[in-house]
Amino acid sequence: MRHSKKKGDQPPLGEQDVMGSEDDFAPGGSDGAQTQGAPFDGSSDADRPGAAVSDTSVGDPGSRGLDDLTTERDKYLRLAAEYDNYRKGFELIYKQLLENLTKLGVERIDPVGKSFDPHLHQAVDRAETKDHADGAILQVFQPGYVFHGRVLRPAMVRVAVHPNPASKEAAN
Repeated sequence: MRHSKKKGDQPPLGEQDVMGSEDDFAPGGSDGAQTQGAPFDGSSDADRPGAAVSDTSVGDPGSRGLDDLTTERDKYLRLAAEYDNYRKGFELIYKQLLENLTKLGVERIDPVGKSFDPHLHQAVDRAETKDHADGAILQVFQPGYVFHGRVLRPAMVRVAVHPNPASKEAAN
């Protein structure tokens, strides 16, 4: 039976057309459009003339690492600047809060160097020393606050005590 040609029908392809010719895979190809080397001849895109050189194919291996380090350093410097801006913002808010609380009558208890008062202070630690008076406050761990004479929060403090030789003997 004879095949009739209709519009758009392609003639059957021969083996030569399906597989391509040897010239199609040679450098320059049969149509002149192929610029790469043969598929498995060992050449690479970097070997062909006019090929763009990438960072990974040629160049100083340390320069890429240096570029990466520079990029990372810049990123961390930007993050540090952002952190510094946030910190300054929180400090301003905290300062404004303390000013407003002071205007309303809240007072901060700052007992360093003063004598321990159990109504205003909470002893968290005792330090045996002869350099300070017995009951003197050496350090404040957390400040306290008073509102119109009433304690809102006692100050958490370290109190100086004189060493007692009898307590050392009893402990041994």
